[in-house]
Amino acid sequence: MENMTFDCMPSLTKEELCKRRKERQRKRMQHRLLILGVGLLTLAVIIILITVLKPQSEKGFWTIDGVTSYRFDGKGNGALVLPTKEYEFSYKKKDGRIYIDFIDDAAKDTAFKYTFKNGALVFIAESDSSKQAKEFVMKPIDK
Repeated sequence: MENMTFDCMPSLTKEELCKRRKERQRKRMQHRLLILGVGLLTLAVIIILITVLKPQSEKGFWTIDGVTSYRFDGKGNGALVLPTKEYEFSYKKKDGRIYIDFIDDAAKDTAFKYTFKNGALVFIAESDSSKQAKEFVMKPIDK
């Protein structure tokens, strides 16, 4: 058999070959930049979602009026902090309520419904004698 070669591509000049190579390189760079951009956009969306949807925690130092404050360690221990005394307690969270058990018998054990509103921790005290619940809005402070 004869040696047959099929020249599918007409012979290109050195200039045309260089031009095609540069075009391929440009397209590869565009593709890489597109992938990088999509990756960065995805990362930004994930960070925003984590920040916005992050479950809020009672952990930290919260004040009702600048005088009456609560400190929670996020592990079940805390304190009612007043200007002249601290009342330590343990606490549990269950079914949207927080149950506070004071170590000192001078302070009354209590339970509150709780929620978070606009970055504030809100305790809702329900009283059997009163039909109206009382809200305590606590703002976080750095300590």
